[in-house]
Parts: sequence; structure tokens; C-alpha cells
Amino acid sequence: MPRFNVATYVKEQKHPREKVVLENRQLKSLQDEISAAAKLKEEKRKELNRIREKHRRLDNKVGNLVKAIEDLNDIQNELVQLDSTDQSVRSLLNQYLPIIYKKSLKTYEASEDNLIRSVAVYYSGGVTGKKKYRKIYKYSCYRLNKDKTKNERLAIDSCPLPRLVPYNRIMPYIKSISLGTINSVTDTLCYGLDECDKVTGCYRNLKEMLIKLAEFYLSGCTGHSITWFEEPYTFSVGGDGAPFGKDDTPCAWLISLLNIGRGVLSSNENYLLFGANCRESCIVVQRFIKMLLTDIRDIEKSVMTCSHNGQQVNVKFSFTELPNDMKMLAFLSGELSNSAKYFSSFANVSSDDAKNTQATFGRGIENTWKPWMYSDRLKVVNEVEKLKAKLKQPLSDATKRSKVTSFIAQKKSRQEFEPPLGNIIDKAHVEPLHLKNNACALAHRYLLLEVFEISNLPDSIKLFSQVPSNSPIARYISEMKTKCGLSRLAKRIVRWFNKTKAASKALDYRFTGKDSRGFLHNFMYLIAAVEPFQKHGSRQEFILHVLSYLCLMLHKCVTLFNRIEIKDDLVDLQHACKVYFHAQLFVFLLIIPLLGL
Repeated sequence: MPRFNVATYVKEQKHPREKVVLENRQLKSLQDEISAAAKLKEEKRKELNRIREKHRRLDNKVGNLVKAIEDLNDIQNELVQLDSTDQSVRSLLNQYLPIIYKKSLKTYEASEDNLIRSVAVYYSGGVTGKKKYRKIYKYSCYRLNKDKTKNERLAIDSCPLPRLVPYNRIMPYIKSISLGTINSVTDTLCYGLDECDKVTGCYRNLKEMLIKLAEFYLSGCTGHSITWFEEPYTFSVGGDGAPFGKDDTPCAWLISLLNIGRGVLSSNENYLLFGANCRESCIVVQRFIKMLLTDIRDIEKSVMTCSHNGQQVNVKFSFTELPNDMKMLAFLSGELSNSAKYFSSFANVSSDDAKNTQATFGRGIENTWKPWMYSDRLKVVNEVEKLKAKLKQPLSDATKRSKVTSFIAQKKSRQEFEPPLGNIIDKAHVEPLHLKNNACALAHRYLLLEVFEISNLPDSIKLFSQVPSNSPIARYISEMKTKCGLSRLAKRIVRWFNKTKAASKALDYRFTGKDSRGFLHNFMYLIAAVEPFQKHGSRQEFILHVLSYLCLMLHKCVTLFNRIEIKDDLVDLQHACKVYFHAQLFVFLLIIPLLGL
């Protein structure tokens, strides 16, 4: 029996299995292709739907645009019709509107509203004056015609601009405005004086003026927020002279309320209480001050009534400040001038202890410098009067004066007469304006002296025009004019140089608020103009660096000192003032009394 071929049998069985496996693989591949085709078909279907939707939206948009174009065509046709109608209306308006307008224009020009408008123009930025007001009246309403032969009325579409009230009509209206009682200085304060000593002027009653100001600010016409809430109105009164008028010595006293806004007022919020063509310390002013003292005391004790919204309301006033410069304050205090040994009206600091860097100011026992006490003032006045009574024996006026001033200095005081304002003088405080101006003037004086020393001009130069343009002083003056806004100061320096050649009398120039601001903001321009002329490490370079730091500290002091609310910065102010004081004392070996510092 033949043998069974197992190997052949196995091979025959293996081929069908492999065939089945291969066919299964092919079937799987076909199924995957079918799935991919179905997925692609679905994506194509969705894309087709999106395209159909996009086409539908585009069709709608095109339809809307076609409709809009049709509507615009209709509107254009209507506008063409309206334009023709508008032309007709315009021609009618041009024909009849000026006639109607001119009737209303005449009514307005004769109305009180136009009078008030004209008064506002007349007093805007100060009193305009007759000549300037007439020019404003002319050029705001008229112009030269094309032939430039005469003036014609300014008009828009044949409608003339409303004119201001002519000067000859506005002045009677201004004079008719009730300002309250105006008292004549000549009639009421010049009694007993010779005709040559009588002065012209006028003043108002303090009580009446305060009530009018209270009503004015309560009405809200000024636009200022008023801080009141049952607290008394606080007001200040101050006076000063000016270099014009009789003997270049007219005097004015102003009043202002301090309940307005944050308490910082411009010159527009100061009102004239007294004005006369006389010196600020003459007999007329002394009589006015005595009357003013009586009025202030009566006002602070009483409650007054004023009108507000048609009702009578009670108001109370309190005198709080006495803003004056140092010369006026010395007069109101009955003191010696600021050149006395005790030079300050605010504290018992003298020229002997002004250099004490450890001294302090306050009311405590431990403080070196203390404010003047009113009772001590009166004691010194009594003793001075007794001394003057003893000095009636034949002595020259200069000798008597020397003995009086020496006696006052021995009493560690500066008081000679009883204060004309009484104990109200205790309400006088240091005000920042003159303090800042004098300090800036002193700093500039130091800087100017150094600049002249650096320039080392030869004796052959007699006029400033002969100074070379590359000289330090020429550069200094140029920077002052071009970058610092100090043209007035620069011109004064040039005139002073031409007159004295900077060799004898020191520059005498009173800084204004504008000068101080320009100097403090731009002092580094001045120092930078002359610094390149110095050698590194030289004395002049050191002085310039110290001056720059001195001015920087002064700038910081002024910045803090002029704030209404200083709070936490008080420590910075004390430090800046101390550094400034030390720079003055140790570097320049002198300290100029600056209004009580």
C-alpha cells in the first residue's frame, strides 16, 4: 500500500486559506474606499448646499441693491424738484428775512441785554477805556468797502451784525448802576488839613459792601462754588500803593471773600474798598484805617441779613487775613522799617541770631523765635512814648531818632507806635508772593555777580553793546531773552550795566510774579549758558553747582509753600527750607532776611 503524502496534503490545504485571507484584505480595502467615497460625497453635498445658500443671499443682495438704486433715482428726482423749490424759498428768504431781522435787530440793540453785553465788553480784562472801546465798537461791526473809501456794516446774507451800545450811551448807563453809598475822601477824611494836603478819592462802607458781595456770590452768577454751610463768611482786607498819580503815591485798599472755591482768587475777585491819590501812610489813610477797625469789630459781633432767592437770610462775617507787603505791614503794625535790627513783622528774629541754624520758630518755651504778642507790643509802645517825652531837650532830630531806635532794639522789639489796626494785626500772616519774589531776586543777584566775575570784562568796555557776543554775560542775557521769558529783566540789566558798568551800585530790580516763575522754571538755562567757560574743579564751577542746587531747593520750597493743603509734604517743606537756609549761610557766609525767614 502506497504511503500518504502528508506534506502535499498540507500544502493543498494552505493555499485556500491564503486565498481567503487575501480576498478578505481586498474586501477590507474596498470597504474603506467605499467609506471614504461616502464621506467625500457628504462633504460635497454640504459644500453644494453652502454654495446654494451663498447664491441665494447674493441674489437677495443684488435685488436689494437694485431696489436701492431705484429708490435713489426716485430721491434724486425729488431732490431736483426740491432744489427748484429751495431756490424759490431762498429767494423769498433773501427778500423778506432781512426785513424781519432788521426789525428785531433794532429792538435788540436798544434792549437792556445789549447794554449788559456792552458793559461786559467794556470791563473785560480790566477797564477798556473810551478810545479802545470805540475801536472795538467800530471793528466788530464795520469794515472798509471795496473801494476803501468809507466804512460799511458787516452783514451775513444781508443781515447786519448787532452793534454794541455806543460809548456816549453806555457811560450814562454805567453811572446809573447803583453801587451803594460812595463816600468822598475829600469831604469826610480831609478835615483839618491844609488845601495842599487834601487829596481826592472815594471809599465804600465796609458793612454795606460785604452784604452786597454775599448776595452776589449766593446768587450763583459768578460760577464759583461757595463754601458756607452755616459757617461765617471769611473776608480779607489789604492795601498798597502804586507808582503813579500825585507824587507817584496813590493808595488803594481791596476786599475779597475767602469762601470762594479753594480760597485762591484772581485779581478779578478783589473789589475796591478805598482809593485815594495819597501816600499809603498819610493822615487820610490813618483815619480810614481807624474807621475800618471800628467797622470790623462791629461786623464780627453782629449778625446781618441779606436777600437770597427773594428771602431774607442771616449771615455772619469773620475777618481772617491781612494780605499786605512788608512795608505796608510795618506801617499797620506801628513798627520800624524792615532795616531794623529786629527785621521781621512775624517773629522776634534779629540780625544777630538769624544765622543760628539750630533755631526753631513756634509758640512753645523751647522755641528760639516766637511771634510777637500784642500785649508786649503795647508795653514797648508805652516805654517808647516815655522815652520820647524825656528827649524834648535840645537835640538834633537824627540824634533823637538814633536814641529811639537803639532803645527799641534794647527792648528786643521793633515796635514804636500802637498798631493802627489794634489786635487785628495778629491776623497778618506771611504771604507767598513777596516771599517768593524777594528770594528769587536774591538768588538771581548771586548768579549775576558770578557771571560778571566769570566774564572778566576789560575796563575799555563802557557799554553793553561793546561786549563780545561769545562772552559769558552776553550768552547769559541772550538765554534770558530767548528761553527764559525774562526780557524785561534782561533790558534792566543792560541799562544798569550801561549806567554803572556793574562796578558800583548793585542791580536794584523788584521781581514780579511773572519774573519769579520764569526764573524758577528756567534757571538751568542760565547756568548752562556760562558753565562751559569754567575749568573743571575751579571755584566758579563749584559756585555754579551750588547755585543750581540752591535754586532747585528754592523751587521746591515755593512749590510746597504755595499749596492750599500741604498735609504730609510739610516735612519736605521743612527739609527744603533748611537746606536752602544752610546754602545761604555756609556757602555765601551771609543770610539776607527774607520777609521773616
